[in-house]
Amino acid sequence: MPGGSTGWQPPACSIKSVSQVNRPFPYQRIVDAFRAEILTGRRAPGERLPSEHELAQEYGTSRPTVRRAIALLKAEGLVVTEQGRGAFVRPRPHVRLLLSGVNYRRHRTAGLTGFNAQALEQGQNPEQRLTEVATVGAPGHVAIRLDLDEGAPVVVRRRLFLIDGQPVALCDSHYPAALAEGTAIAEHRRIKGGVHAVIEDPLGPIRRRVARSVDDLVARMPTREEAEALKLAPGVPVIRLLRTVYGAEDCPLEVQDTVAAADRHELRYEVSMT
Repeated sequence: MPGGSTGWQPPACSIKSVSQVNRPFPYQRIVDAFRAEILTGRRAPGERLPSEHELAQEYGTSRPTVRRAIALLKAEGLVVTEQGRGAFVRPRPHVRLLLSGVNYRRHRTAGLTGFNAQALEQGQNPEQRLTEVATVGAPGHVAIRLDLDEGAPVVVRRRLFLIDGQPVALCDSHYPAALAEGTAIAEHRRIKGGVHAVIEDPLGPIRRRVARSVDDLVARMPTREEAEALKLAPGVPVIRLLRTVYGAEDCPLEVQDTVAAADRHELRYEVSMT
């Protein structure tokens, strides 16, 4: 070989240092930086991110690369985008629910449901959208809790719960048809003070007193329909809460089947042991 060299030498362009090989892609550096800032609170919910042009200059990359990074942050549920306005840190409305008998009676006296009352106390704007009222056959998990045969008629009221305009939970409340039919519970309209105001009305058709409830909680991944309704980012689980409400005679009055976004709720129980 000329010059006495006996070994093959690779082209200079193919030689990379270890630091070059391990260096993250430009879009990944943007994703990592903003993920850390959002999760640690250095960027507040609702805060606008710099423009694509500004980020491209800051990270020494192109606008398509910036768009790829924003798309990944959006897929992780960390940012939202608005046409013509840019990208924003995703608002994360949280509602802290304290479940106790004292709270329940205080809110009932005020003529409010527990969800609405506690959201208002936290300076939030609650909303319950009634999506359907129907008489259906009781599913197995509802029938066993209401002490009915599977398929027996029940009245179901389906609702979407929102905080500051953001969906946080789906709730289907089931009532024995023999209890609910012929009352406001079976009508497709909102009820002031909630269904329990009808159940406990001393001059109403039911006249039962709510005495206690039993909750069964399970954490799981959402169905596609649940993820779409609650606008969940990929990977966000839900809490399914099955609450059976009993009257003073220990007869079941209601089964609430709630699917709540796990990243938007804090649940606290107070249990009297006396």
